[in-house]
Amino acid sequence: MIDDWQISNSPAIANSTADSAGSLSAATGAAVRAGPATAQQRWQPPEHGCMKCNVDVAFSRHRNKMGINICIHDEEGAFVLARTVSFFGAYPVDIGEALGLYHAL
Repeated sequence: MIDDWQISNSPAIANSTADSAGSLSAATGAAVRAGPATAQQRWQPPEHGCMKCNVDVAFSRHRNKMGINICIHDEEGAFVLARTVSFFGAYPVDIGEALGLYHAL
């Protein structure tokens, strides 16, 4: 994961986009990968006067549990708030993402 983070934050790929193996969820800013990606999506700050909320959802069928991670940054990229929420149960991905947005609000 640290390698992915370092690559996505390197100046060399500031204007790159995800390829067909990876896409970006417009609602959450979460990278969704179907296989190995050759390009990484770089985090972009929000417009002036706005904040950006990134939501990531993880599922564990083995533990019958879902975890939601929320991180909010201001227009300069400075950390504002983070939150983690977990639920018992097996949920579809779209429900998990919707619950993440709900708890972010």
